Amino acid sequence: RFTCWDQYKNARYSNEGLRIDFILVDGDMFAESVRREDFRLHGGCDEVAPGSEDAALRMATAFGNFQPVPFTGGGMSDPPMRVYDMQFSEPHNGIIYTPPKYSD
Repeated sequence: RFTCWDQYKNARYSNEGLRIDFILVDGDMFAESVRREDFRLHGGCDEVAPGSEDAALRMATAFGNFQPVPFTGGGMSDPPMRVYDMQFSEPHNGIIYTPPKYSD
C-alpha cells in the first residue's frame, strides 16, 4: 500500500502507481516504532477484504471523497474538512493516506 501516484494521469483513482519498498528513518524514530500484530488495514468492509486492492483504493480516495482533477482544467476540488481529517485516526498499521493536495 505504499504507493506514489502520477498526478498528471489521475493515477490515484485507479490505484496505479509505483511502489515504495523502503522508507528510511533515523535511529530515534526506529526505536519508537512498535510492531504489533493487531494493527489492521483500514478500508475493508463486509464486501471488501481489508488487504485487497479495493480496500487500498477506498483508503487512497477517502472512500470516494477525493475526486480526480478534470483534464479540462479547474484544479483539485476541496472536500469538507471531515474528509481531510480521515488521515488522522487511532493507531493502526502505520499507513497514512494523505489528501491529493498534500501529496500528489
